[in-house]
Amino acid sequence: MFHNNNFLWLINKEFIISIEITNFLSLFNSCLALWSEERDISPLLCQDQNTLSAE
Repeated sequence: MFHNNNFLWLINKEFIISIEITNFLSLFNSCLALWSEERDISPLLCQDQNTLSAE
């Protein structure tokens, strides 16, 4: 029983970490979009940045 609870806790922990990473990436992309607007960087460059980070 204890082993089973430990396993569920581990899954929950991984799930929380993945949510934190997803939130960080969306925040990072928002900041990148704002930064590119301020600097007048072409949207194409931002798309390339997103493609690179995805790989």
